Amino acid sequence: HFHSYPNCRSKNRGTQNFELIHNGLLTLLLNDYHALYLRS
Repeated sequence: HFHSYPNCRSKNRGTQNFELIHNGLLTLLLNDYHALYLRS
């Protein structure tokens, strides 16, 4: 299965990196929102 799709592993690595970046951005957004909420 994996041998017949050589791009599968690189695609999975790309989605993992995207999820890490997405989670990081979500955390930053939540922290900024929380700081703004506490400041007001």
